[in-house]
Amino acid sequence: MMAGSSVEGGTRGRRRRRNTIILAAVLAAVFLILYGFQRRALPDSGLEVVVQMDGEKIRGMDLDEDAEYRVQTEDGHYNVVVVQDQSVMVREADCENQVCVMTGRIRYPGEVIACLPHRLIIYIEE
Repeated sequence: MMAGSSVEGGTRGRRRRRNTIILAAVLAAVFLILYGFQRRALPDSGLEVVVQMDGEKIRGMDLDEDAEYRVQTEDGHYNVVVVQDQSVMVREADCENQVCVMTGRIRYPGEVIACLPHRLIIYIEE
């Protein structure tokens, strides 16, 4: 009788493990599907990325449209500004301190990216 109980207990354990794996796979699939729909259905934010050099607006970009723009100073220095996934960042710059690159992505009004060596300010406005 003991032998039958241990075989039955082992089968139950394997079934439970298999059911747990199936449940985890189904939950992961549902999460990935919902995440995919959310990424595709980003609402129009109505926000604009403003790029200023020496206090003058040199470019305005819609935060909802992915784009890449190279900002060049009069003496040949540059910053590469990237708008992607409703955020903006400086991906590359030839300044010494790289503060603008290390700032990372901004996505809300009031956030600012500054490259003081190039006299460049990037911000988001409504």
